[in-house]
Amino acid sequence: DLTPILDEMRTVKTAREIAMTKRASQIAGLGLMEAMRSTEPGVTEYQLDAAARYVFLINDARLDAYRSITASGTENINNMHYYRNTATLKDGDLVLMDYAPDYRYYVSDIGRVWPVNGKYNGPQRELLQFVLEYHKAVMSRIRPGVTPAHIMEEAKRAMEAVFARTRFSKPIYEQAARRLVETGGGVFSHTVGMAVHDAGNYRDGLEAGHVFSVDPQLRVPEENLYLRYEDTVVVTET
Repeated sequence: DLTPILDEMRTVKTAREIAMTKRASQIAGLGLMEAMRSTEPGVTEYQLDAAARYVFLINDARLDAYRSITASGTENINNMHYYRNTATLKDGDLVLMDYAPDYRYYVSDIGRVWPVNGKYNGPQRELLQFVLEYHKAVMSRIRPGVTPAHIMEEAKRAMEAVFARTRFSKPIYEQAARRLVETGGGVFSHTVGMAVHDAGNYRDGLEAGHVFSVDPQLRVPEENLYLRYEDTVVVTET
């Protein structure tokens, strides 16, 4: 059975593979920004999906990496792999879009959350800012020669300064933030390459050429809130 050997070979990407994945990521970003610009109350989820997909197509990404998750409102966002994309956007709600193209057989995986009316309210800003701070704490420490668990431990220590300066508006928000930092909330996610959940494993130690999703996810079960901030990253020599 050659499967384990091939999976291991696919885990570390060549320079050409990294270039394809980088371009898929750039196009994903352009598509998400077009969806953001198209957002206002009364627009439908599938219209945002269409705006992003149009950008993918005109940039020579002919296929989707995966079915678009374009979710607005608490109920839809909380459904992790929501796919209906039929709801109408409402003032005061958030939109979560998780969508990327297939560019010449290589893919990416990008997710963002933004407000329908263009302005985060207090709790939305508070929670998403914390997810972003944790995302940055992890991203800035990714390097070869260490394990994801080691990086999560380093990031957890770094986040104490963030906790010290953050005034949470509700105890349940601080509890959710501490749970995220303690568990990672899925921050070190799946490998990415020719498939969005690609073959191979990087848990035993990072090497230059590993490509995977960084996807911290914060949940506040008491309010049915689910917030994410996802990027696809490559480990470099430095």
